[in-house]
Amino acid sequence: MTSISESQMGLCDLAGPAYCLVPGIDRMPPFLATVASPSDHWLYVSSNGGLAAGREKAERALFPYRTDDLLHRVHPFSGPWTGIRVDGTTWEPFTGRTNPTRSRDLARSVAGDRLAFREVNHTLQLECTSTWAFSDPHGFVRTTTLALAPDAAEPIEFDLLDGLRELVPSGAPLGAMQTMSCLINAYTRVDQVGDTRLATISMESALSDLAEPAESLSATVVWSVGLPEAVVTLGATAPDFMVRGEAVPTVTATRGE
Repeated sequence: MTSISESQMGLCDLAGPAYCLVPGIDRMPPFLATVASPSDHWLYVSSNGGLAAGREKAERALFPYRTDDLLHRVHPFSGPWTGIRVDGTTWEPFTGRTNPTRSRDLARSVAGDRLAFREVNHTLQLECTSTWAFSDPHGFVRTTTLALAPDAAEPIEFDLLDGLRELVPSGAPLGAMQTMSCLINAYTRVDQVGDTRLATISMESALSDLAEPAESLSATVVWSVGLPEAVVTLGATAPDFMVRGEAVPTVTATRGE
């Protein structure tokens, strides 16, 4: 693998063959990248890490539908988050300000259908890569890979927290999401399905001021694979526990968050 110090703009094999690399994105003004789908997916990603995504139209958004100026600012609380804790210090790849001990690259496949972020922590000698791709039957696929840097002296022990934030419940009206998001939160329920690693994000009922039933019968569904010993938590404050060096509580259901 090419080291960050040697990275140059052009073709690379960062996340597979035929990727075009843009090195040092944490030292550039933020910019927007789009990813092309062979089906009905749409995905707009800020080089800062914020994103909007969905299928077919804005009303079927997986993350809140925002304009590009806002996407450049939402990475502290929306979209993917990865935390790696080593010896009491937590590294948050792909988020936060530029740092002389870290380097960040962005690469898009030549076909335009995959996007990969890579960050190297030179102090910890770790490389983290996060890739977005599409699956027609399954939706959006995010793959995160953590590896020792090529010049690392020896293996290390670490704790890892990885997941997605601010997923939109299926059935949330676009206008309400953009102007009354606190109301959408109040109607939202998140449930882990049994002892699986699958969760549903849905609304307790459809938004209505009428005194009559208004069922919401669809859900946004997310799940993870890999790391068979991993524990699922649905708590929105899990990253806060991780950063403070505390044990992350196991949460199997939330309401009104």
